[in-house]
Amino acid sequence: MSASGVCATSLLVAGVATPPEVALYFTLGAMGGVAPDVDSDGSTPLRISFETLSLLGASFLMFSLGTQLSVAELCLVWLTIFLSLRYGLFHAFNRLTVHRGVFHTIPAAFLSGFLTATISHRLGGVASLQSWIAGAFVTLGYLVHLILDEIYSVNLYGAQIKRSFGTALKIFAPHSPLASLLLYVALVASWQFTPDARPFVNIFTNPQFWQHIETRLLPHNGWFHNFRANSA
Repeated sequence: MSASGVCATSLLVAGVATPPEVALYFTLGAMGGVAPDVDSDGSTPLRISFETLSLLGASFLMFSLGTQLSVAELCLVWLTIFLSLRYGLFHAFNRLTVHRGVFHTIPAAFLSGFLTATISHRLGGVASLQSWIAGAFVTLGYLVHLILDEIYSVNLYGAQIKRSFGTALKIFAPHSPLASLLLYVALVASWQFTPDARPFVNIFTNPQFWQHIETRLLPHNGWFHNFRANSA
């Protein structure tokens, strides 16, 4: 979250993002930070994700059938879909996934960013620049989580390496070769639907952007000079 907060604040200072956008980017970074643990059995992110998916899926289908069925039938349809997704699909997902498997990989981090950018642009109608920034924050939070997990697997004080070393930050899941292959296929396929990346690249490769952030990185007239000047 700290990394997302610093990056989001930098965008605000550079004039690339508005305050509401900064709040959104920070939230997306935080969501990306918990996403790698979605394959952990009984994890809070996984439970919340499936509950949200179940509610939205059941409600969407019920509303689409609103003119064709009675109230009792619609309620039965909603309940059936909700239970099937919340418990049936949830149980299957837990059985088929292994903690620190394909979701704990670098390509999964970039896939989450690509999907975020694509959904924001094509379904949300967000401009390509803002969509790519949103995707970048999700990927950033995801990668920070993986890096911290990998650092935690090394005991710096005792100069020991834990058994979990190498399971957090990796480019594929050795115990799930088929899932890893499908992940790369999904990564390449998702790239084809992402919005135009040129505005994003142009902003972040512009030396003036980084110079502006550098000049605003630290106060030049003493800490909280503007507040003291206004008070005087």
